[in-house]
Amino acid sequence: MPWLSPQGRSAEPHYGAVWEPDIPVRNGNHGIRDLRWKDDWLHIVGGRKLLQLIPDEGLWRVQLPNGKLTGVMNRTRAKDTAMAWALRICE
Repeated sequence: MPWLSPQGRSAEPHYGAVWEPDIPVRNGNHGIRDLRWKDDWLHIVGGRKLLQLIPDEGLWRVQLPNGKLTGVMNRTRAKDTAMAWALRICE
C-alpha cells in the first residue's frame, strides 16, 4: 500500500525518497524547535523518545512508531525523514 502525503499524492518515505508533509511550526504545540537528537534517538523536549535511526550495512533506516523500518538511506536523509515523521506525530 503506498504512503499518501497530505495532498493525496503517493509519497514513499523509503527507497531514499524523503516525505516532507506540509506541517507548519506552531507556537502553541510541538514543532521543529522542540525536537532534539541524542545519539541515534530523536527526542521531544522533555525527554520522550519518538523515533530511532537504525544502522544497516553502512546506511540508515528510521524505525517508525508502528515498528516498521523505512528503506535504506544516508544518515542526513534519514534524520530529515525522522524529523518529518516526528512533526507528523506531534501535530
